[in-house]
Amino acid sequence: MASSAVKVETAQGRCPEHGLVQGTREVPQFKFYGLTSLVVHLFRKRAAKRAPFTCPQCERDLELEE
Repeated sequence: MASSAVKVETAQGRCPEHGLVQGTREVPQFKFYGLTSLVVHLFRKRAAKRAPFTCPQCERDLELEE
């Protein structure tokens, strides 16, 4: 099974409640235990990369600053 370790990515964005903040999201890291764990990891990582960054204070989705 894949490791449960995660990498926290950050990006600057605008929270509707708190204004300009540094948002975060977690992306799973991988340890190879076999082909099945690789496939599971790729799906989890892809889903995590599509997840929005969230405000660290209220957990609301951020509008990213380009």
